[in-house]
Amino acid sequence: MRKIATVCLAALAKHVLKNGLRVLLSEDHTSPTISYYSWFDVGSGHEKKGMTGIAHLFEHMMFQGTQKFGKKQYDKLIASHGGNNNAFTSNDYTAYYVNIESSELELLIKLEADRLTGLNITKENLDSEREVVKEERRLRTDNDPMGKMYEELFLLAFPEHPYGWPVIGFMQDVTGLSVDQCKDFYQTYYSPNNLTIALVGDFSVSKAIKLLEKYYSSAPSQVIPPREMPKISLEPSEKRKMIHDVTQSEMLMTVFQVPKVGTPESYAFSVLEKILSSGNTSRLYKRLIYEEEVATQVGAGYYGLKDAGLFLFYLIMKPGSSLKKGEKMLIEEIKDIIDKKVSDRELIKAKNNLSTSFAFGLKSRNTVARELGYNQLIYGDYRHFFSDLKKYESITAQDIQKAAEVFFVPNRKTTIVLLPQGNES
Repeated sequence: MRKIATVCLAALAKHVLKNGLRVLLSEDHTSPTISYYSWFDVGSGHEKKGMTGIAHLFEHMMFQGTQKFGKKQYDKLIASHGGNNNAFTSNDYTAYYVNIESSELELLIKLEADRLTGLNITKENLDSEREVVKEERRLRTDNDPMGKMYEELFLLAFPEHPYGWPVIGFMQDVTGLSVDQCKDFYQTYYSPNNLTIALVGDFSVSKAIKLLEKYYSSAPSQVIPPREMPKISLEPSEKRKMIHDVTQSEMLMTVFQVPKVGTPESYAFSVLEKILSSGNTSRLYKRLIYEEEVATQVGAGYYGLKDAGLFLFYLIMKPGSSLKKGEKMLIEEIKDIIDKKVSDRELIKAKNNLSTSFAFGLKSRNTVARELGYNQLIYGDYRHFFSDLKKYESITAQDIQKAAEVFFVPNRKTTIVLLPQGNES
């Protein structure tokens, strides 16, 4: 694995334009395709109260056309040249990607550079995408029990903090966003010095740099306001909230506040996630679904952010099964991680799982481009990606036990319980 990573690293070039645009380029001539990622250092964590959801809304707005290329022309041009594209927004960033034949590199760079500076931000476009986002929120949050739980969980875990509000935004805020607010957001954050491009595939680095300079160099840099994040304080006791919804099953989500992504503990918790929740032989599946037969779904996972982290447990009971019983079993499994080390067999299996995913990821141009851009944006250095495997391999059973002992404690715990409507227990 390390030899593969070293080869990829050796093939990489980094270039910075005078306006601050960072570009990561990796040549790979095994097939005539390219993957192109544009990472903007802005997400819901950069928003202000009353303007939640603007980062995600802007992800939609970026496909609404420019002065040179009309409404919906971006998608049509990419598709007509055999490509595919999409985008995603998180608490910490917004990313756009395209996979296309390498012969279309100049067209792609021209399109991406154009929408960086010439986006049509009109009331018509804003109203159109606003309704799409509102419908997305209804589908994924308002009308989805699990979506409601996630929203309530983050609000309770991060009170008065941007990580607490949903990436998609509150309905009232999305409804109220104005054209002027969107223009200001675009001019501030969609600037070259707030952008990292990762390009992987069949191209010449020297030619790609010339094209990037040709189409992006005229874009002016902007003063990016500092990201002001309030301190995440721990309450003296655990937090718990009960909600009700139309569902047949009782559900539970519990999170513990843990260290941010990239810390030694984050690697320990990522390994623990595999042990607890990866496949039918994982601890939680075996106990609550296979042996005790009390749940239909159970899982755990590390959620790493730039400035914080959460370790999540979730549980969906079989209709008629007691949530109290299921939660008791879940607590017992958590306590077992604290009280004794995981077995060598579990540890080896988890590490093999992570190593396999890493190796297969290196075979995908899309994955490599994504990881290079992500690591440059989050850590300030794309090479961080190539140290991940070694860090996972170095995790010991004692590391996992110590991390659980320190962070799986009541004053770091937040729980949301969802009960069927009419069930007040």
